[in-house]
Amino acid sequence: MAKKLIELVNIVKKFDGEAAVDNINLYINENEFITLLGPSGCGKTTTLRMIGGFETPDSGDIILDGVKINDVPPFRRPINTVFQRYALFPHLDVFGNVAYGLKNYHMKDPEATVIHPRILLLDEPLAALDLKLRQSMQYELKEMQKKLGITFIYVTHDQEEALTMSDTVVVMNKGIIQQIGHPRDIYNEPKNRFVCNFIGQSNIFDGVVLGDHKVQFCGATFEYQEEGFEKNEAVDVVIRPEDFDVVPAKTAPLTAKVLSVVFKGVHFEMVVDLGGKNVTVHDYEESKVGDTIGLHIDPYEIHLMKLSHEQAQTL
Repeated sequence: MAKKLIELVNIVKKFDGEAAVDNINLYINENEFITLLGPSGCGKTTTLRMIGGFETPDSGDIILDGVKINDVPPFRRPINTVFQRYALFPHLDVFGNVAYGLKNYHMKDPEATVIHPRILLLDEPLAALDLKLRQSMQYELKEMQKKLGITFIYVTHDQEEALTMSDTVVVMNKGIIQQIGHPRDIYNEPKNRFVCNFIGQSNIFDGVVLGDHKVQFCGATFEYQEEGFEKNEAVDVVIRPEDFDVVPAKTAPLTAKVLSVVFKGVHFEMVVDLGGKNVTVHDYEESKVGDTIGLHIDPYEIHLMKLSHEQAQTL
């Protein structure tokens, strides 16, 4: 069983009266690779800095091994940080910068060693690299984390990076945690429209549950496999572009007209007109602009989301 290493309990941090982090709760296990993912300004870096001791929460507790560490300075925490920027002393050379840290840990001069913190914080360390090098370093970092057995807390706005590297992804927006889960669950079972739209491409339709695991949207009825929805409940229906099956129009429950086609290397990305709504479809076979195609969706590819409070009020 995984051991809980860090707990964030009701953490709030404000700047100029605005909440950068708004009452979040999160626990992080020992030896876990966890990624804080979200757009700029979502609070992920502020959260990282509070864990590292570079910012102090306005309220709430940061707990390490059952002990509150809100007021413990950064150099007293078993935590190291890889900053987004170099964060080096400009008056020291490379050796001087490395030696400075080792001296603070009272390392002897001839000892060839590096610090082995219990927790490593990484604030978008690959942001400045080109695509190929960034992808290579993603695998290197993941293998390093497994080999060293150190808890990695990683910050990024890159969805692919988060899904590739992480044991757990924490999706944030406007200082609030939107969803926590395994990368596969975050992608396949988003909890709300923000997560759905931020993680990969999605098509979202207005739907109504008919009962008996059937849902109606776009004028057609489909079976689905998920639980927890009631008859006549209005829902959001999520279909990823790759989850459509392109079939002959005469045999399909849905038909659409192809508006544009772009070759993406592995697949073709089409924008189609489906009942007046522009929908993105991925297929391995090329269709032509102006073609009428049929669309089919298997039950396990259909994801339902409950409406937000604001959406429900408009019905």
